[in-house]
Amino acid sequence: MCGIYGCIGKTDIDKTKECILKIRHRGPDAWEVKEFAGAQLAHTRLAIIDVSDIAMQPMTDASNRFTIVYNGEVYNYIEIRKELESIGYQFRTSSDTEVVLNAFIEWGSSFQEKCNGMWALAIWDDLKKELFLSRDRFGIKPLYYYMEDDNFYFASEMKALFPVMKSRRINYSIFDRRNYFGYEATEDGVLREIKKIQAGHCAVYKYGNIYIERWWSTLENLITVPVKYDEQVEMLQELFENACAIRMRSDVPIGTALSGGGGFQRGSRFYEVHIR
Repeated sequence: MCGIYGCIGKTDIDKTKECILKIRHRGPDAWEVKEFAGAQLAHTRLAIIDVSDIAMQPMTDASNRFTIVYNGEVYNYIEIRKELESIGYQFRTSSDTEVVLNAFIEWGSSFQEKCNGMWALAIWDDLKKELFLSRDRFGIKPLYYYMEDDNFYFASEMKALFPVMKSRRINYSIFDRRNYFGYEATEDGVLREIKKIQAGHCAVYKYGNIYIERWWSTLENLITVPVKYDEQVEMLQELFENACAIRMRSDVPIGTALSGGGGFQRGSRFYEVHIR
């Protein structure tokens, strides 16, 4: 788990530092802010893959054009990296962050379909002065945004946006029991002023406008399930074992535990997962 924050428009370095430190708990290993003309990106890091300083974020590509802040993990980054290397890309780090950045540079927004993982990310194009935002298929990683006075802000948590907001009004409609699925099914959130990039959606922000599109629909990507029970069991076992194995790629120790809930451990940190 990491935390990301960014501002496009009128920037204030002190305010950006205040915002990213609101979510420092998401990444206790390091934090950093990077400035551009008309933009600032910030990241607070929990180091899992390539824990070296060279893999810190915000991370800029070799051309100094594209910069990424990224929360999550793309489990098949090794396979994507090999594909990129086969067409001439070179890497400075062994991180999945650099793989994701170069995948975007090579394939544009279609890189998302290659990724197996969970993420919320932002990539700043310093040449076009535009921001690309993406959230994983099922919205495992959060991504909120706020717009005011031709300024655009995004963050992993709503409270990271509070220092730049002029007002905060409760959106009572999401508490309506008749709107039970409304919170996850729309861009609306607890506060009227803050929206969220929905699961399976991406967006481009440029010159005061945001353009959002859906890049993934579960109903359009259903798999064919075998008719025979034995084949179903074999298919499930293969999927389960592969899912577990690919998630164990890590440069820090991994541990698992099951109890009334469950959890996993990376390094010295333990994360509890409640199973319902």
